[in-house]
Amino acid sequence: MASSVRFDLEQAILSAWQITDDVKLISEMCGHIRTKELLEATATLYTVKFEKCFSLFEDLLKEMRNDC
Repeated sequence: MASSVRFDLEQAILSAWQITDDVKLISEMCGHIRTKELLEATATLYTVKFEKCFSLFEDLLKEMRNDC
């Protein structure tokens, strides 16, 4: 994987990951308790998904280093 593609992929993952902060911010502004809880749960769910995605990205990088 070319260095620029690897960097671009990493940046894309990190950029998309910011949605969890956006959802948390919306939940803080929400006055309805149930909606706030659902938004916080959504943010937690996507945090876990992005952590898994980034872990796979790191595993890919390790495999590529070992193949060289």
